[in-house]
Amino acid sequence: MLTPNGRTVVATQTRDLHPGNEFEFAEYSAKTGRQIEALLPEHDATGDLGWASPSGNVLIVEVAAETHEVLGTLSGGRLTPILSQTLGPGGPLQRFPGTIAF
Repeated sequence: MLTPNGRTVVATQTRDLHPGNEFEFAEYSAKTGRQIEALLPEHDATGDLGWASPSGNVLIVEVAAETHEVLGTLSGGRLTPILSQTLGPGGPLQRFPGTIAF
């Protein structure tokens, strides 16, 4: 996603850093294509990017691991849930606010 100010591109990506897929949100320079920083690095989950502030410093993201799903804001490397839920084989079991660590 190109941020509204046109300076950075924010992406979701997986990298093979050690056994299993490692997922992260990363910020890239739109001018050079080089990675600026990992916004939520190296956790065992998948995610979707929904929105970026004009500067790209605040993101609305959805992150899902095997047993948790979080819709929240990501800023300064911190994921702040708006809505969280635990997941079971048949779908959501419980919705709750609060911080989830992946």
